[in-house]
Amino acid sequence: METIIQIISSLLDMFILETYLTKTTGRIKEGIRKAWFWLAILAVEIILQVNTAVLVDSSSRLSILVTNLISLLTTFFLCFFLDTGILQKVIFSAIFQTAALISENICVTISSLLYSGTLTGYEYDISMNLMSKIILLIFTILLSFMKKDRPKHPKEYSVLMLFTPILTVCLLALMPLNRDYINSHISFFSIIWIYIAVINIVHTTLVERLADSYASRVYASALEKQLVYQKEKYTQLGESYKKGRRIIHDIKHHNEVLKSYISKGKYAEMYDYLTSYSDALEKTYIKINTGNLVIDSLITNYNDMAAYSDIRFIYNLEVDNARIPLPDYDLCIVLGNLLDNSLHACEHLPAGNSFIKVNIVSDRTDRFVIIIENTYSQIGSHSGHHSFDHGYGLDNVRQVTEAHHGLMKTDAADTYKATVIIPITDRKQRYTPPVF
Repeated sequence: METIIQIISSLLDMFILETYLTKTTGRIKEGIRKAWFWLAILAVEIILQVNTAVLVDSSSRLSILVTNLISLLTTFFLCFFLDTGILQKVIFSAIFQTAALISENICVTISSLLYSGTLTGYEYDISMNLMSKIILLIFTILLSFMKKDRPKHPKEYSVLMLFTPILTVCLLALMPLNRDYINSHISFFSIIWIYIAVINIVHTTLVERLADSYASRVYASALEKQLVYQKEKYTQLGESYKKGRRIIHDIKHHNEVLKSYISKGKYAEMYDYLTSYSDALEKTYIKINTGNLVIDSLITNYNDMAAYSDIRFIYNLEVDNARIPLPDYDLCIVLGNLLDNSLHACEHLPAGNSFIKVNIVSDRTDRFVIIIENTYSQIGSHSGHHSFDHGYGLDNVRQVTEAHHGLMKTDAADTYKATVIIPITDRKQRYTPPVF
């Protein structure tokens, strides 16, 4: 039975260490198989167990120092499997060792306050050792909650994650543990120890996988909505392209009509025809002409949609198409999402009381700047707190911006303003002062 407990104890140690390293500190480097990582953890556990066996009867300060040092160095060694810097490896190793020491001291305090008699050897293994490991597991889970790039899970999953470990600590603290009682019920306590250790491993793993599955479903749903949104924007771009082709096609026919009027000397009729044709062209086709199809079509479309909703749409486009540092796909994500959010925000206001201001510039300091300012309702979801769809759209804008080494900033005061600044790094696109 002691051998089984020792194996389960080692498995719990390995599980806690793997959870800490992968869920708290970072991810495994690319090209390294998970199996190799687990083998390294197994090797570390063997080293620790050998050290414990050698120093089993020694409680000197030197032995304690050696044990802690070995634990620290082996954790530092495992950090080399992770995609982190040297300084982070040192910090993560120190944090884990500190958490382990705190867990042991908490157990010692509980033992002195609640338990009668001193627990040693096998008695310690089936009581205090288990509690120490479970407290360390709780620390590890709490630290994983602080990770910045951790998937966003509902609070219920966080509560479930901590439920079994905390319940285990409470159970062990309340059990009537003393040397005589344990010795007379040794089989019972051994089975309970194994059960509690296994149930903590299984419970934590299952809840973590459920939480990841939930995050994946939410991400997939949001991604599907974003793909539908992108499809809509590309449909708009396609329609703009078709309109451009129709302009070229129609001009040929209009030229033939004009030639006919000229050959027959019907100049008055030709004037009326040109006037009618110009008005129709202004109403039907794109009004914006920066040379960039994404900007021209999106600004035109949102200008029309704003006019339909009685929203003032003001734009200033000082864009050199040759100096736009974003490919059309990324530009569509950035400009389309920002315009879409602005339009939705204004639609929540009474007609005639809202506006959208768009400023897109390729400036002389080699920056491509998009500033979109709009009115918004300061009561509800648009007072800086966007709905999920809109928030996800802004996340896409931020990701594209950062991918191109840019900066995105939002400000919600009297109006809502979103600013995106992308540096123009390509030498061919940089501003060249005119030579006089």
